[in-house]
Amino acid sequence: MERFNFKRLVKVMRSDLCELGGALLILAIFMVLMVILYDLLFAIFILDSEPIRNLTNFTIYVALTSSVAFPCAIFYNLNKPARAVPYITLPATSFEKYVSRVFLFWFVPLLFAFVMFWFLPHTTPVDDTVSSFTNIWRAYRLRINCFIAMSALMILGSAFFKKGAFGKVAAIVAVVLIAVLCVFAQFRHGIKEFANNYIPQWVADFANYIEAEHFRISVFQLSCSFALVAIALVVAYYRFKRFTLKS
Repeated sequence: MERFNFKRLVKVMRSDLCELGGALLILAIFMVLMVILYDLLFAIFILDSEPIRNLTNFTIYVALTSSVAFPCAIFYNLNKPARAVPYITLPATSFEKYVSRVFLFWFVPLLFAFVMFWFLPHTTPVDDTVSSFTNIWRAYRLRINCFIAMSALMILGSAFFKKGAFGKVAAIVAVVLIAVLCVFAQFRHGIKEFANNYIPQWVADFANYIEAEHFRISVFQLSCSFALVAIALVVAYYRFKRFTLKS
């Protein structure tokens, strides 16, 4: 069998789409209805009111979280013999099957969520010197990058957890964040003193350079986020191809 064939990839995508199509359709309908409902609420209530700001953040979190849940199902067909045997015998290489799963379970939901995000009305501070697109991106870029990084963890969760990958990864992230916050709150003065005395100056200079309000901070954040996704995809692929007849 050839190493890679686009026609076989399309056939595998059709098979995966038959499995996933219903969930994608539900996500699409949910996102569209959520955006329409929010647009109506945004038009009815006062633009700068605090409830509208909170609703904006809640809507964005729901939209992005819905998309992040899908990568947990990349290994869905390999978790039980009843699903694994028919899937393994599909006439395609492991790379073709993996590309199909990643495209449909990670790229498509995440892209759709971001498209819906830009259709939302956003209550952001307006800087007249830049475009509205730039204003929105500056206000939400850190949250968007966090969700991209979270999708990388969900990919790893799908590879290493047979059941409940989303809940297990979310629980691990929550525990780690709580532990880090507790340590920082307990030893914040010592950490600050250590950073001032022992961290090289070039590290601080680099941090200040990255944090400057410029496109480079966006490039840096996106590079870090997608680097995590790339690492997760490589690790998951080596586990994925173990379950196939042809690699």
